[in-house]
This record gives sequence, structure tokens and C-alpha cells, in this order.
Amino acid sequence: LTGGVVFAVMLGQLATEPLHRQIEVLVGLAVVAVAAFFPIQIPRTKHSIGVADVLVFLLLVFYGVPAAVLAAAVEGFGGAVRSSKRLTSRVGTPASAATAMGLCGLTYFAASRGLVASGWSAPTAAMAALPAASLVYFVAGTLPLTMVIAFKRGERLGLVNWFTSYGLVGGVYLISAAAAAVLYLNSLQFGRAVIVTAVAVVLVVIALLRTYCRRQEVERLQQEARIARAQLEAERNQ
Repeated sequence: LTGGVVFAVMLGQLATEPLHRQIEVLVGLAVVAVAAFFPIQIPRTKHSIGVADVLVFLLLVFYGVPAAVLAAAVEGFGGAVRSSKRLTSRVGTPASAATAMGLCGLTYFAASRGLVASGWSAPTAAMAALPAASLVYFVAGTLPLTMVIAFKRGERLGLVNWFTSYGLVGGVYLISAAAAAVLYLNSLQFGRAVIVTAVAVVLVVIALLRTYCRRQEVERLQQEARIARAQLEAERNQ
């Protein structure tokens, strides 16, 4: 319910923006959706790495909280569709992401304004505030869902176990926020064409890495199949 309210409010705020900004945000959401539905599978594991987080943080610094909330919801929905067929996951994940990004966006702008008021330059304040705000996104996006899962299982939530399980996610958010801040600073100096070039490069890198990782996964499955056949043949011979 909270995520739905946040999503609706931010959608209403985006509707008041000029048409050209709405179109730019829609293009950004489309790129986020493509990146969310095509993660990079880590070879020899069941884990995958999403690459849409950098784009979500870029939308935050360029277009504000509404655009970032919608992008986070789109990215969360894409991840839920990939990993689960349950309606609760496909609704709860984007709702949680929208709420978490709303808190992250408010934290980012409050922190950046506070740093500017204390004498920092605006670019330096953005460079410091965005990674710090990404930690709010990490905590608000993972801790509540972890609490729900622990409650369903009748288990006691341990913060150490939560951090151990999701610490990698926090690291990815930090790196993504730092990369977005660097791209933002470059765009201030060289123009927004830097962002377009960076996004194009990222998409090409994603395609190459997905092809490589998929090939590695196919080779792993073939090797496991050969080993299984050899073990079966050895048992029959014995």
C-alpha cells in the first residue's frame, strides 16, 4: 500500500512536468526496463547482476525523485518477473523499490542542500550525497522484505544474517551511485552527450558480457552432463 501511494504521487508529480521532460523520462524508463529484463548471469552460480541501478541514480540526479521512483519500480518489476511467478513478489518488489527510492531521493536532496549550505560546491556535494543516499535505498529496499520472509517462516531476524545475505547488494548500489555521480559531474563539464555515449557503451558491454557468460554457462552444463554420464557408466561397469 505504501509503495502504491508513493508510485501514484510521483506519477502525478511527473505529469505536471513539461512535455519534453516527460518524454526524456519515458526514454530513460524504457532503457531501465531493457536493462532490468536482461541481467548478467554469473557463470557457475544461480546469481545474476542487474545493471539498471546506474541509470536509476542518473534519473534521480537529472530529473528528480519522481523519475527515480518510477525507474526503481520498473527495475524491481523486471527483477521480480525474472525470478518469480508469484503475484505477491511481482507486486511487493516494485512497491518496496518505489518506497525505498522515495526515501533515497529525499535523503539525497536534503544531504546535498545541507552540504551546499555548509560551503561545499554543488558538484562535490552531489558526489558525496548520492553514494550516502544509496545506503538508504539499500536498507529500505531489502530489510522490510527480509523481515516479512523471516516472519512467514517463524524465524527471528538477525541483522548480521541480513547484512551477510544482502551486503553484496549494498556494494552494488554504492558502486552504481558513485558511477552515476561521476557521469553527472562529467555532463556538467562536457554536456549531456556524455550520458548518451555512456549509456550506449553500457548497453554494448551488457550484450557482450551476456553472450560470454551464457556461453560459459552452456559449457558448464555440458561438462556436468559428461561427468554424470561417465559416473553412470562407471556404476554400470562396476
